[in-house]
Amino acid sequence: MKQVRKRILAFDIARAVTIFLVIVGHSMNGWNHPLLSNLIFAINLPVFFFISGYFYRHKSILQTIKTGFNNLILPYFVIATAIVGLNFLKESLHHQALNWGLLIPYFYGNGASVTTPGNYDIVPHMGAIWFLLMMFLANIIFQLFMRLESPVSQAMGVLIAVLLGIWLANRFSLPWTLQSALEVQIYYLVGYWAHRMNLIKTHHWQRLIIGLSVILLGLTTVFGGKYTLVTGQAAHQGLSILAGIGSSFLLIYLAQALEHLFDPKRLARLVQLGAISMLVLCIHDLDIIFLDQYLVHHFLSHLHGWQQNGAYLSLIVIRVWYTSVLALVVVKISWVRRIFIERDYPLALT
Repeated sequence: MKQVRKRILAFDIARAVTIFLVIVGHSMNGWNHPLLSNLIFAINLPVFFFISGYFYRHKSILQTIKTGFNNLILPYFVIATAIVGLNFLKESLHHQALNWGLLIPYFYGNGASVTTPGNYDIVPHMGAIWFLLMMFLANIIFQLFMRLESPVSQAMGVLIAVLLGIWLANRFSLPWTLQSALEVQIYYLVGYWAHRMNLIKTHHWQRLIIGLSVILLGLTTVFGGKYTLVTGQAAHQGLSILAGIGSSFLLIYLAQALEHLFDPKRLARLVQLGAISMLVLCIHDLDIIFLDQYLVHHFLSHLHGWQQNGAYLSLIVIRVWYTSVLALVVVKISWVRRIFIERDYPLALT
């Protein structure tokens, strides 16, 4: 019988806020507000790896692969297959030749147009679900680093991985965004240290951490450029990575504050969305893959000034709302729960 661990509400709240920021960031495509975009992209992904490091448990590599296959790989291929299949259907209905080139990103796992080793450009992509394949690799890599004997050797190994990831990201994109999987090791390690040093629950260090985090986010927003983990690139990657660490602390502290300010019943939906954040991401991916090209190119790009600002703000609010509602509805379907929540597959974990 599978052991069920009690969930900590603040971390689910942080996941929910983060997935909302992911939706906001993607909905800003074509909207010329670079500082706001820089801020959103500095915040919207690192906390997922931070939380994974916080709850790190030693597993065998085989167990990590099996768990990752159930939790990340199979959901990826379910959504990726739907994307390719729907594209083929659309092309057939319009009597167009099938674009078999879609199978390249299907297996390469890129979430944006990228250049591979050998200078081959892959223009089509799978959208937001690139994150699932990258996290699969990142989980395995972190388990390997945690087998090093001392905290110093673990830190040195992670530092080397981060530097290697930055070096690779500035040259090309590897399958399953391996370069970013190396970069995010720092978030796992800091999350792990935060747990060991009790930095989340102890108030002694919170003011200092919050102050430093706000400064780092401010500097990154103004000088760091957009931190795109989908390729692992940023104008100032060191600053952006430090801001990612700071934003992880800030989001969890914010979640703790919300947990203390509001009755748990009022936060129930937010907590539920955090617990099913991967399903929310997958629904959002289908949304942006099929709607953004029409929204931006055929509608939003023709607006200017206050009309454009109002249209984008409306799109963000509506998109966060309907993605959340749809996730809360479809999660009640048994096969959806089995694939995306319970991860109950024939691949048994022993």
